[in-house]
Amino acid sequence: MVKISDITPYVVPNTDIKTGDKIQIVKGISMRPKAETGFDRDTAEIIVKLPNGKEKPLTLNRTSQKALAAKYGDESDEWKNQYALVKIALQSVRGTMKDVIYLEPTDSPKKEKVK
Repeated sequence: MVKISDITPYVVPNTDIKTGDKIQIVKGISMRPKAETGFDRDTAEIIVKLPNGKEKPLTLNRTSQKALAAKYGDESDEWKNQYALVKIALQSVRGTMKDVIYLEPTDSPKKEKVK
């Protein structure tokens, strides 16, 4: 049997990760040009290790970028092996309600309750 989450190339909220999960950053930010993404601007991606141990790219929103930079530093390559707490929120994205992933830095790889 093939799981869709196994063949989807990017992190999918509420499938690959859920609110309260801890993920490990494997690789700092790389930029994808807007011509490849369909968005109106270039997007930032990091590689993360999911709770199931698999690694996938995650598109990082600006709120998460700022939070991670405030804790781990401006140079995203220094984020490697750091942990982030996942929070998923339903919000409007280009006029469509979607689950959006937010990351907060955390010191511990153990699961925490999200406020």
